[in-house]
Amino acid sequence: MKAFAEKCSVGYYLIDPYEIHYLRFIVEAYPGIGVVSTVDPALGLVSISVAPGCESDMLEILDAERENLKLREVCPGSELFQMLSEKMGSGNIGGVSSGKN
Repeated sequence: MKAFAEKCSVGYYLIDPYEIHYLRFIVEAYPGIGVVSTVDPALGLVSISVAPGCESDMLEILDAERENLKLREVCPGSELFQMLSEKMGSGNIGGVSSGKN
């Protein structure tokens, strides 16, 4: 029997700020798959918490809407993640440190 993850996985994405509501509606149309949280509405920075075992389904959804949403993943530790953290003035996004002291 395959063991399942016990925690949600979280991804950070930049999207067209005017499309945040659309992304939220899409994800909410699939009950229990995940939750979209707005980190910075002006930048279009969102976090998506994905329920354990639903990662591949969420990736399919995001891939299908990537062009419409102008979706771009932001990986923690990347230069872009660090730049966004500094722009927000906190040194971290959603409790994740940019790795820069």
